[in-house]
Amino acid sequence: MKYIHPDIVVGEPVPEVEPRVNVEMLGAIGKLNRWGIWFVGVYGVIVLGVVVARPAVWVSYVVFFIGVFAWAIPFFRLKKALREYKTDQWCIPFRDGLKYRLVSTCVGFVLYMPVLATGRVSSTITILGLMVVGGGVVLFFMLRQASEPGQVGCVDCGYPLLGLTLPCECPECGRMIYDATWTTDRVRVRSPWFVWGGMGLIVLGSLIAYGSFARPGVFYGTMPRGVLMNLAVSDRGAFDELIAKPISEKEEAELIEAIIARNDGSGDWDYQSSKQGRWVMQFVGTGKISWEQFDRMFGRVVGPIRIEVSGAKRVGEPIEVRLASEYVSIPGSGDSVRYFFRGFEVGDDSELSGGGSKERYLGFLDSEFSQASYKYVPRVTLTPSEAGELVVRARVIVALLPAQWTTHVRWGDGDFERFFDKDGKSGAGIEPLWSEQIDLEYVIEVER
Repeated sequence: MKYIHPDIVVGEPVPEVEPRVNVEMLGAIGKLNRWGIWFVGVYGVIVLGVVVARPAVWVSYVVFFIGVFAWAIPFFRLKKALREYKTDQWCIPFRDGLKYRLVSTCVGFVLYMPVLATGRVSSTITILGLMVVGGGVVLFFMLRQASEPGQVGCVDCGYPLLGLTLPCECPECGRMIYDATWTTDRVRVRSPWFVWGGMGLIVLGSLIAYGSFARPGVFYGTMPRGVLMNLAVSDRGAFDELIAKPISEKEEAELIEAIIARNDGSGDWDYQSSKQGRWVMQFVGTGKISWEQFDRMFGRVVGPIRIEVSGAKRVGEPIEVRLASEYVSIPGSGDSVRYFFRGFEVGDDSELSGGGSKERYLGFLDSEFSQASYKYVPRVTLTPSEAGELVVRARVIVALLPAQWTTHVRWGDGDFERFFDKDGKSGAGIEPLWSEQIDLEYVIEVER
């Protein structure tokens, strides 16, 4: 669109004019910039605390959504005003527009920081570096074509025409300018700083991204040891930096506890899916992991174990009783978690069925694990002779054993059970590192 300026007259020198600015849009963007600066400052401090403290993942996402709403409410209110003011054909000073872009970029980064905090710090720095590269590309290629309110210039190249008499040729591009319709006062921002600034940002961002990806130790090495302790639980780079040097027994105990606490209740965390988990597992059997900590690591495998019954549940009809569970990831190491099944006790009959003293693999209890493994599941078939309640009881022990061979258990009359070596006979017993006994009961309502 060509603009007509009332102060330009053919046959007279082009005068110096007052730049025409979209005042309403400039005011709205000023408010948005001021709010953005405050938001980045306050929310940025909160996010920095989240990154360092490494809380539970849900806390990071709560902080993220709070930030989104805190920014979105005034942002969309002002954006609505900006759309209304956009009908004005005049623009705003380039510096204010650039400030708006920079503030918006910073807001976007701090908003996403809580989500990034759930991963590695080096990944966050890599993304920061890529954002800097993106800013450099925008500055180098796109903002060189930006325009702003200013003096009257050529409509094609923006070369200032101050003092020239129309009609005339543009001294820069040769365009013939006959009258004011071949001019504009939204001239291109002509500054070599955009080129050099863009190149500088591209180089700086590339170095940051490459350094955080290829040499993360450069960033982690500058962090205080207390910060590394907080980050090491879920950040591989911080963990590597921490254990690369000798750590005290106190720090070792704190890190073991922090890793266990971080994954407490996580049903799919098997202590083999990360270097931190494998580091914890090396202390199994050393006395550095307590019974209570083992209980938090492995106790989740106990809850799903149950008795299942299938069949018609009528007199004279066969009923299958079996032991069942869902698959829960079990830590794997030289020491192993196994279960021992005493047998099914049906009604008042003291005779046990389907049990034994030999250790068994927990994964086979999951019916979806493998059809071939079904034969290893403890089960018994009953044919009730009379209607009424039929009570089925069972005792299971889940244990972490410091042995790499098949282990047997001698079932006692009370709550005390003794673990023995591979021959299953009396002798030097094997004490479990951790164990839990479960007494199950299932009531079958038998119909006629």
